[in-house]
Amino acid sequence: MSASLNNLILKSAIIILVCGLLLTGCVPGGGRFEPNPWAGPVVSDDTLFVVSKDQGKLLAIDAIDLADNKINVLWKFAPEPDYGGGGFGCTSAVSTELLVYGNPAVDEEMVYIASYDGVVYAINSGSASREYANLIEYERQKEKPDTEDVAITNVGIDMDDVVDLGVIFKDQGEQIEDRLGVQGTLGGQMAWLELAVERNIITEEQAGAIREYVTVRGIRWVHDTESNIVSSPVLSDNVLVVASGDKLDALDVRNGTSLWGSFEADGEIWGNPVISHGNVYFGTLEHGLYAVDLESGNEVWKKEFGGAITSTPLVVEDTVYIGTFENKFYALDASSGEAKWDQPFEAENWFYTTPVYSDGTVFVGNLDHSVYAIDADTGKEKWDRPFGTGGAIRAAAKIVDNTLLIASKDGFVYRLDPKSGFEESNKIDLEKKILADPFISGSTAYMIDHDDNLHMINLESWREESPKPLDDFNPPR
Repeated sequence: MSASLNNLILKSAIIILVCGLLLTGCVPGGGRFEPNPWAGPVVSDDTLFVVSKDQGKLLAIDAIDLADNKINVLWKFAPEPDYGGGGFGCTSAVSTELLVYGNPAVDEEMVYIASYDGVVYAINSGSASREYANLIEYERQKEKPDTEDVAITNVGIDMDDVVDLGVIFKDQGEQIEDRLGVQGTLGGQMAWLELAVERNIITEEQAGAIREYVTVRGIRWVHDTESNIVSSPVLSDNVLVVASGDKLDALDVRNGTSLWGSFEADGEIWGNPVISHGNVYFGTLEHGLYAVDLESGNEVWKKEFGGAITSTPLVVEDTVYIGTFENKFYALDASSGEAKWDQPFEAENWFYTTPVYSDGTVFVGNLDHSVYAIDADTGKEKWDRPFGTGGAIRAAAKIVDNTLLIASKDGFVYRLDPKSGFEESNKIDLEKKILADPFISGSTAYMIDHDDNLHMINLESWREESPKPLDDFNPPR
């Protein structure tokens, strides 16, 4: 059999398998079964952000109340009816629901969520509880809210902020302050905009841009990549990196515009990009691992392997660690892409998950049901034998207080000694498979199982709180 035919068969097998992981499939005639995405939880400023796949919505939940076994949903978000789409040749069933495989990205003010249909949303997290609480009727009727029903203008943006955003020049801001007497925050002082235009201090376009920046809405901006998104968006200062299809985009977090157009890779990007050393590192289904300059969007280097890459690279100091679908795990120089080990580490099946590093060791799960401890410098196995679970490992490993936390598709969560690989305590039975990455906040591990239940494990007592179906989280009233 020719090498090209072998490659075609392997590629087809990969697509079939991973499509099975992403969607349960399409029915004849263009319809589809219910999708089965995974998206992990994120906690920021005492708020838990999680996507309910059954509801098709992003939920913002009070984490403090949750610790007291109280359910307090601050707000819910679903796309407007204009957005939505199918994938893999399937007809879109619902256009007002989120279908999300990647985790939300969160900063002090915003939540960024990327839907499988290719649309990225930037949502104001702090003001959303005030805004969305009044929009339940719009949600019921599937109508687009009126602007005045979601607009909040009393926010702490001053003239320097508008100048820094690049909306106007510094001398224009000084003229507005001096000639029109505009001082302090701009919310509630919007009447000066027309006067500034009349006196030719700013243009109509600039006035419109100022209104957009000063007015806070539930959705600050929407960016359509026009390609399917499987990975998580990644934040770095004022840049949001998004992988869609075979493209990599860097978006300005302030307005959602592209900073350098799209970098086109050799194949689909399904693993999460990682930003480090001023570069974006990511792999593709066509066996390529890339380093792309974050500032310019230019390729720094590319390395080709013998299998697809769907896992997230791990960057530690000057080394990039990555696993592939050829059952191998590599260490590469972060600046050049050159191999750092004499031989790659080899397992019994594909690497699909995100590795974690601690004290000279890289820990990574595999679809062969095993967890491996690999010497970061040599690529040699450090444990006497790998730790075996009862299922494939898709969720990322976590290191917490010198303990290795592993969630498996067998429905169990394991706590291991990183030095020996032995269990430190009895495993916890969640009774549901875990694909999404856990999130650690304080002494709590948050997990979403594949049946849309929220699990919380107290890491100090090593006990699980009562699991909570996300369907129980009702909208604010």
